[in-house]
Amino acid sequence: MQAAAGANIVRGDGRGAQFSSGANLVTGRMHGLQAAGVNAVGSEMRGLQAAGGVNLARTGRGAQLAGGVNVAESFTGAQIAPINIAGRSDGLQLGVVNYDEDARSFRLGVVNIGRRTQGFALGVVNIASRDDGESFALLNLIGNGIHDVSLFSTDLLLSNLGLKLGGRHLYTLIALGYQPGDDLAPGPEHFVRGDRRWAMGLGVGWRFPLELGRLTYVELEASNFELRSTLDNWDTAPEIASLRVQAGIRLMQRMTLLVGAGANVAWGINGRDADLGLGLPESVSRSGGTTVRVYPGFLVGLQI
Repeated sequence: MQAAAGANIVRGDGRGAQFSSGANLVTGRMHGLQAAGVNAVGSEMRGLQAAGGVNLARTGRGAQLAGGVNVAESFTGAQIAPINIAGRSDGLQLGVVNYDEDARSFRLGVVNIGRRTQGFALGVVNIASRDDGESFALLNLIGNGIHDVSLFSTDLLLSNLGLKLGGRHLYTLIALGYQPGDDLAPGPEHFVRGDRRWAMGLGVGWRFPLELGRLTYVELEASNFELRSTLDNWDTAPEIASLRVQAGIRLMQRMTLLVGAGANVAWGINGRDADLGLGLPESVSRSGGTTVRVYPGFLVGLQI
């Protein structure tokens, strides 16, 4: 064991433990524990690096825990810090920002960035040149992934603009819809088919690639839209959740006909309601000021 108020330095290989309030440095291999403000290993690290500031290792196996930054050319195990950087990672990265050249790991962060990635990335923004795993975030910017814009109509709204971003199969949907019509009646929002309405929605889907003639893929998509009488009305409004199966039929190289069918669940509280069914059989339940409706729905549009 080495313990110092300032710094511990080993020229060569180390085995055991280094404790310092300043820095630990091993120029060769280190097997064991490093705990300091800054830890650095010039060759292979096996064990645990725990730093208030920065952990550095050429290659590592085990865990890096830091209050600032973890950096490794290659790391197998767990990197946990606000910023994690690895040339190649295999295991877990948990941080605010995770960056990899080649990732084969589970990455959980606000921003995940990689060149070639596998495994699973969960964040607010995921960016990769190529992803052979799966990526889930509000914004997925994946070079070989899903990045589609769609114009479509549903049983709820005549015109919708949707943006789908994802990896190979898993994607997120951001959409805005509009239905022309009459002004909404005064009082709690009670939408019927002839009313003018806006809707903003988010969704998640899974794409099953197919190559059956012009049928290129099938999607299973779940979404939730909140209805508004005007875009500046942010009061509590009725919401509609949909689950649909959708098929993509190639029309041209970059244009696909999108058709789908499924079920809608609409609910409103405090006297609000979304009575937008197509006249087909539906289930309606009321309790106090809450109304829940379940009815079939459809989608048709173009996707590029």
